[in-house]
Amino acid sequence: MKTLLKHSLILVAIGLALVANGYSQSPPAPQSLDTKLFSGHGKKNEDALKESTDIAVAVFTSLGNRGADATGEDDYDQAEIEVVTTLKGNLPGKLKVFYAVLSMPGKNQESPPVLGTQYIMFIQKLGPTEYEIKKMLPATDDSIAKIKALIAAAPAAK
Repeated sequence: MKTLLKHSLILVAIGLALVANGYSQSPPAPQSLDTKLFSGHGKKNEDALKESTDIAVAVFTSLGNRGADATGEDDYDQAEIEVVTTLKGNLPGKLKVFYAVLSMPGKNQESPPVLGTQYIMFIQKLGPTEYEIKKMLPATDDSIAKIKALIAAAPAAK
């Protein structure tokens, strides 16, 4: 009986924590691509630019293998993208990439990407065939123009 009470209190505490972080049992309202949060959303574009070797407009052809992390982050490896156009750097047409998605419920929860949808991807080359997506944005005409202007205004690499 004591164990049952202890487990019940733990479940209540978890439920209260989820509610406090914005989780609700009702399904979330549909969001447009412009209002969804994607990988790296908390990182400023300027900071993502500094730590990225390449920036491209690309589409996912495979979302990769998902592995849950204890920190509330889902890590995806062996995802495949096809580069549509390069904004910074010189990437080949098809790449295998790694990316992370914040999966904890709440206002900072990120959405996984959608196959076939174009995204601006801030990419860090880690090795000869290893790439990590540091940040993703929907590839709208407006967002592409803003990132091109940010790249043009950035100081030249040494």
